[in-house]
Amino acid sequence: MSQLDDYRADHLILLVGGNPLPNAVSGHLLVNPGGRVTLIYSEGSLDVARRLADWLHQRLGVTVDKVDKQLCVQEQRPASIYSRVQNVLNQSNGGPVGLNYTGGTKAMAVHAYRVVEEWTRSGNRKVIFSYLDARSNCMIFDHSPWAIGVDRHVSLQLDDMLKLHGWCLASTPVQKPILARTAVAIATAHAADCGSNQPAYAAWKGKLSTKVTEVDWPTGPQLDEVAKALKQELEVGQEGSEKLNLHKAGQRFGIPIAAWLTGSWLEHYVLHVLTNVLSLTAYQGISVCQPNFELDVATVVGHHLFVFSCTTTTDRKELKLKLFEAVLRAQQLGGDHAAVALVTVVDSGLALSIQNEVRQQIDADERIRVFGCAELGQLDQYISHWIDEQVKSRC
Repeated sequence: MSQLDDYRADHLILLVGGNPLPNAVSGHLLVNPGGRVTLIYSEGSLDVARRLADWLHQRLGVTVDKVDKQLCVQEQRPASIYSRVQNVLNQSNGGPVGLNYTGGTKAMAVHAYRVVEEWTRSGNRKVIFSYLDARSNCMIFDHSPWAIGVDRHVSLQLDDMLKLHGWCLASTPVQKPILARTAVAIATAHAADCGSNQPAYAAWKGKLSTKVTEVDWPTGPQLDEVAKALKQELEVGQEGSEKLNLHKAGQRFGIPIAAWLTGSWLEHYVLHVLTNVLSLTAYQGISVCQPNFELDVATVVGHHLFVFSCTTTTDRKELKLKLFEAVLRAQQLGGDHAAVALVTVVDSGLALSIQNEVRQQIDADERIRVFGCAELGQLDQYISHWIDEQVKSRC
């Protein structure tokens, strides 16, 4: 028996705002099987309400009241909100009624709460007031000493989030990392050279360009494992070759191998950590049609979107811009429950400085994380700990 069983309603009222995710989670947790859901929305959130209604009906099998433009409330008119909610309550049959006021505007929350509270007093019907708090990851109930952690009670997929927003993918994202062994070896080399003024891999990749067809194999204390992994994974007779043939390697995997070796390897390393080590469903190269934006790597744990922005640049300004862009895109898709990590090859001092600065400017606390080269060797442990901290409840 779940702790939430006593707080589920036969008729749940949800206030619709710009991001449908909190209502999707609340609807999933707070309505009884076979129950009824009513959405309160304005003209500005009409499309969001329609998508949410379809999703709740398909996902939960509950009855969702018709979403129609004629039923929109006028946010600037308290009487409009009051009368709409009052009409909904008058049509409510027996059983507990729930009002979750996480979504919607402040005006919608205030006036909807007021009319429901008056209704329950006059009708002596049980009403459950609730709010999903993103910071603590808890469902908070009014007139109750309890706040219940939602943790991983709701399991969403990337596809769910896209459907709720009415967005689609421009192309199929990658779910299996390319040259995973080589990516691990490159990450290990960066971790070993962290803080060095002359990183071995950085020096070798300087020989790569789109105009070069062959290059010497990487050699040296930190690079022998990179060469070994490359030779094992390329499988095109290059094991005994004196030079790495970039053209043949590119044909083998259908990618510009020089670009992969100079930067894309980091995205595939993160994808490898998430999928092969942490056993999560993750995606690399997510391109969203509308609005037009891309995410390097992403996964969903429970109802939390985790976005990983990956870059081998060492320029502070570029690093901050990349992190800010990732935060913006993550919040567009995953709302206040989204978390963002910037995975880099810079030293710990610069990584921590950027992390603290962006946290102060955005007020996102631990939901923003910057990983530097010192963490690349054990990135699975650092990411696993960070994810666990984000999804656990702090009730």
